[in-house]
Amino acid sequence: MSPVFGQHCLQILIRLPKRSYQEWIWDHAAGSIVLQEAGGELTDIHGHPLDFSRGAKLPKGGDGILGTNGGPFHKAVLDAYFEQKLVRELNSMAER
Repeated sequence: MSPVFGQHCLQILIRLPKRSYQEWIWDHAAGSIVLQEAGGELTDIHGHPLDFSRGAKLPKGGDGILGTNGGPFHKAVLDAYFEQKLVRELNSMAER
């Protein structure tokens, strides 16, 4: 993940695992440091920083991880994700 961000070849990385999968947080530790040093940002899909002090795994049922080149762009991607998630949920309710 991080070498691609560091070479400015990637602006967004979204990891959205299945609800039954529990993410290994340490898989993202090194990439998080490199990304932050390059000016990027890595958070959970809700915009909260990853907390590496809580053990080897993210909380069960976590919704995912977002990495971007940082700044206002990170918030814009989060906003777009939740807007589309809301649209999908409303469409799903209308189909019932």
